[in-house]
Amino acid sequence: CKQDALLPAQQDECIKNFTTIPNHIYMEEIAPFAKFCLLPETETCSNMKLRNLRPHVEFNIQSTVPVFFKITGVSTATDLTPDVICHRAVSLFCPSIFTLQSSLFQEERTDACGKKSRSVQGNDVKVTYQASSVYGDPVFGLTSAMFQGFLFLIVFL
Repeated sequence: CKQDALLPAQQDECIKNFTTIPNHIYMEEIAPFAKFCLLPETETCSNMKLRNLRPHVEFNIQSTVPVFFKITGVSTATDLTPDVICHRAVSLFCPSIFTLQSSLFQEERTDACGKKSRSVQGNDVKVTYQASSVYGDPVFGLTSAMFQGFLFLIVFL
């Protein structure tokens, strides 16, 4: 393609056609899993479940094998439970689709969130991070009455 393109605009168009994902493929094959890519790690899948935030995902296997199946090594749709979809999306799908962005997000999460801790709620494990306890600290966290009063004083000084 690039050899046939003589003008710079034609070369740019050629590169664009072979390096971008067509919108209809993105919307059908990638976008349903994009919310999972915002999770910092697979252990937070249970947090989504506890808060009823898991997106509903359906696969159209009438004509082609979905990209999700190819990337995550799924052989049959019967193996997929919501937990398996979330774990495979976070650990395999997102790093394959959003390669550099995914690894940068993991590094930033580690720096910003701090150490993690786990607690069991029923059959699920809830993961919390050090930064969330600092943020929600009842004495002087960002949501406490004392901190909000402090901000109020700063505004009027």
